[in-house]
Amino acid sequence: MKPVNDSAFAMWRCLVAFAYIDGKFTDEEKELLESHFENVAFNPKQRKIINNDFETGEVKFDEIYPLVTNKQDRMNLINIGRVLFYSDGEFSWQERDAMDKLLSDYIDGMDKDAVLYEAKEQLPDEELSKIHKNSDNPIKGIVDYIDDFLSS
Repeated sequence: MKPVNDSAFAMWRCLVAFAYIDGKFTDEEKELLESHFENVAFNPKQRKIINNDFETGEVKFDEIYPLVTNKQDRMNLINIGRVLFYSDGEFSWQERDAMDKLLSDYIDGMDKDAVLYEAKEQLPDEELSKIHKNSDNPIKGIVDYIDDFLSS
C-alpha cells in the first residue's frame, strides 16, 4: 500500500466527521469506516489522529474539508460519503448540507464545456432535454441526473 498523502488523509478525516455530522454515530457507519480503514496505509502519526477522531468525534468537516485538495480525493469523498450517509437508512439535513457543499464545489471545479460535450455524446436526446428543462445550470442538471440514476 502506498503512503497516505495530506489530501487523502484529510479526506479520511472528513469521512469520520461525516459519521458524526448528524449527532449519531451508528454501528453501520462504524463498520463501514472500519472496513475502509483496514486498507489504508496510515503512518503512525496519522493512525493516532484518525483513531482519536474516530473515538471522540471532535473532527469538524468545515475545518478539514479545505485540506482535501486533490480532485480524486474529493470525488472519493463524494462517493464514500454518499454510501456512509445512507448506511444508517437516514439522510439527515446535516448530511444533505454537507453533500450539497461537496457537489457544488466539485461542479465549480469542472471543465463545463468538456462535461457538456461528453453528456451530449453519451446521453439520449430525451434525457438531455430533461436535464435542460429541469435546471438553469446544465452541469447541475447532469449531476442531478447521475445522482437520481445512482439512487434508483
